[in-house]
Amino acid sequence: MDERIRFYFDQGLTQTEIALSLSVIDNLHISVRHLRRRLAGLQLYRRRQYSDPERVVNFIASQLDGPGRLHGYRMMHERCRLNGLRLTRAMVREIQISLDPLGVEERRGRRLRRRHYGVPGPNYLWHMDSYDKLKPYGIAVNGCIDGFSRHIIWMQAYFTNNNPSVIAGYYFRAVAERMGCPQIIRSDFGTENVHVNRLQEFLREDSTGTVHGPCVFQGTSQANQRIESWWSIYRRQNADYWMDMFKELQSTDDFTGDATDKGLIQFCFLSIIQEELDTVVNMWNSHRIRRSNGRDLQHGKPFLMYNLPELYQTRDYLNPVDAERLDVIIHENVCLWKSDIPCDRDLYDLCVLVLEENNLQPCETATEALGLYKNIRPLVREPLGL
Repeated sequence: MDERIRFYFDQGLTQTEIALSLSVIDNLHISVRHLRRRLAGLQLYRRRQYSDPERVVNFIASQLDGPGRLHGYRMMHERCRLNGLRLTRAMVREIQISLDPLGVEERRGRRLRRRHYGVPGPNYLWHMDSYDKLKPYGIAVNGCIDGFSRHIIWMQAYFTNNNPSVIAGYYFRAVAERMGCPQIIRSDFGTENVHVNRLQEFLREDSTGTVHGPCVFQGTSQANQRIESWWSIYRRQNADYWMDMFKELQSTDDFTGDATDKGLIQFCFLSIIQEELDTVVNMWNSHRIRRSNGRDLQHGKPFLMYNLPELYQTRDYLNPVDAERLDVIIHENVCLWKSDIPCDRDLYDLCVLVLEENNLQPCETATEALGLYKNIRPLVREPLGL
């Protein structure tokens, strides 16, 4: 139990929310009063034992050297918290003002226009879409978000988002993890979504082969509000960093846009881009959505809104599916699973060989990936006669 208490505490939940989460999600019943004693025993306090200021400053400074420089103080606070640092938002704001005053002023001038939107509960409507801003550089992102809670269902970076079998693989994994599908899946008219639409219809059928109510809704990408809104957040919080980096490579003729350079970008950067994408998703799912003035919209943490709909006077609309139908989908081979090989297999083998021959190491940060790309690019292109 202590491990789960620590997990929910690190997610930023209140004591009441922690007790409810333990009861509903983990089937561990504990009173709020007893929870306070357990928190004290674990020395978990919100307003005590703040992390060492020097450590905090060094961490934030390191994030400002990467995609984290796009974060406002709220998202930077989430990133700090997810990395085990205890501090207030006010501390983060003051540190960012001191370390990155120009970035603070730039973010301060941005505004988001919101439109009215409503969904009855979690898993009623999933919004699915692809993000193509990084595609000119070989990186394709596909994601899905719950319409009610804004909880991210999946968010994957890969070398393609055009293959319907790959997108179907994302959908299938999400459904298999929950043993259920949403009431409705929302997508655009792209051919990459055809398998998902068919799987959704198949899973929504009853024993007579009848689907009761709508199960697939297609429309323009621009009208797919929830996921389009999240793409704008992803761009501000992460994607702009990669776009600026790759555009700089273009300006110095270190990236031509051909298949080889795209493959090298995938080899060097894809795993790091996915890690950063996972970090942004975790920050988003655990941050608290503020109340909208004058508008009757649900607010709170996406993680809680998705897993504890009872707190918001609603229910989970997940449509249960049986294992037999999932087995049928597996045997039909309509899904492809994301491979550990980030690019074309032949290019991957060549890059691995170049790393071994030149005693180069795989990279763990964006800066290291940039250096690796510049080092191996001439070594890879020369044998290919490029």
